[in-house]
Amino acid sequence: MPVLRIGILVLVLGLVACRHRVPQTVSRMPPAPATPTSPAAAPKPSVQSQLEALRRMHADGLITQQEYDSKRKKALEGL
Repeated sequence: MPVLRIGILVLVLGLVACRHRVPQTVSRMPPAPATPTSPAAAPKPSVQSQLEALRRMHADGLITQQEYDSKRKKALEGL
């Protein structure tokens, strides 16, 4: 009988210890942001910024006068 009492006592103490166990804090990473199914289009730069960029490229010799005129015309058509 004493062995049975000790076994029951160990079982009861184990259950009590489980009840009073301090939960461990788990550091969780924040959830990953949802990935869009189709990439969103980048906002179109304003006409003013397009014209300024064209002017700088032309001034720096990166584009010809003909390319500048053509791209400037396309940018102005967007108004």
